[in-house]
Amino acid sequence: MVTAHRRRLPGDRLTAFGATAATLAVTLAFPVAPAALWPLYQQRDGLDALTVTLIFAIYAVGVVTSLFFGGNLSDRFGRKPLLIGALLIEATSAVIFLVWSDVAGLLLARLISGIGIGIITASTASYLLELHRRARPGQPQDRAQVVSTLVTLGGFGIGASTGGMLASWAPHPLSLPFALFLGLFLVALVCALRLPETVTPAPGPRSWSVQHIRAPRHHRGAYFAAAGTVFAVNTLFGSFSALAPAVLASTLEVTAPAIGGCAVAVMFLAAGTTQVCLRRMPAPRQLTVGLALFAAGTLGLVAALAMNSGLGFAAGGVVAGAGGGVLFRTAMTQGGQLGDSNARAETLAGLFLSFYAGMILPVVAIGALARLMPLGTSFALVCTTGLLLAGLSSAGLATPLRHSAIRTNPFRH
Repeated sequence: MVTAHRRRLPGDRLTAFGATAATLAVTLAFPVAPAALWPLYQQRDGLDALTVTLIFAIYAVGVVTSLFFGGNLSDRFGRKPLLIGALLIEATSAVIFLVWSDVAGLLLARLISGIGIGIITASTASYLLELHRRARPGQPQDRAQVVSTLVTLGGFGIGASTGGMLASWAPHPLSLPFALFLGLFLVALVCALRLPETVTPAPGPRSWSVQHIRAPRHHRGAYFAAAGTVFAVNTLFGSFSALAPAVLASTLEVTAPAIGGCAVAVMFLAAGTTQVCLRRMPAPRQLTVGLALFAAGTLGLVAALAMNSGLGFAAGGVVAGAGGGVLFRTAMTQGGQLGDSNARAETLAGLFLSFYAGMILPVVAIGALARLMPLGTSFALVCTTGLLLAGLSSAGLATPLRHSAIRTNPFRH
């Protein structure tokens, strides 16, 4: 891949940066929008918790497949074509949600959506950095990284709250959210067609390869500790975003979809806020603060379920989300640079695989356990297990941090 030569571009370069950020936010909002809708599907079709968790988790399967089989395509074909392709894939998913809403259709729509999200995740973070560099040449890239973080987690929050509010107060709650996103994708496509390209593919045949995973030879203990931390964080993020509205409805008798959607939204917004606000804090302290918040929030969730407190459940999600955001950023930043610089992509790929495994396995485990015990109990059991894993993994990552084995941020390059 060769970075395109800077040249005068049509339109405002800051507008291109903002349009790309908005497109990323809309695209990432879409897969979280159904969070508040799953209880409605359960009521309509009689779905059990295991079926709902499988529908949720197959999205992560699509993301992982796309990341590992197409994660480097934007370096070969350019950022803009991949962004347009991802938007078309997400629009196709929205159409399937609208016209085929039984279990098979929901599974297919979620899988396709995950594939599109994997493409846009792999390419758009670099696209934002490159557009920012063009708009503000010579300026630090920290602002672009902050925008990328806020857009990602903010997009998740917008999707959850939008789905919840439409499900509560708008007609056709199982159709209107997807029609709205379909319209937004079409608008985003029109904008994407006018965006500048920021890379020029290298000359020669356009080869394709699968993304490999490589654990660093000399820091494997710390690397697997970072992977375990990432997995543990997404045990909460995935479980809460998939099942918090259902837990609120079935266990705590809070049935308004808007409340469930907003609970998920605020959790993600808390995660993004703490990532940005604490980003300059030394890594060992970030790890300590993140784990303390994550533990307090998770235990608060469990206590709220025992006391049948919907407000306590939502508050626990916010605190745990704030801690999880810090833990995730610290583990990804520090674990990602343990490998050699020429193998950083392979090192990060393993951490992303752990992240999405944390979205699949614990959520499905909750659904399976819900056949043997109440949903709230299975939710509390899996989240508590995730907290224990977070504690053990963070302890394994803390030692190299204290000895200053890890310092720089791989996402700055």
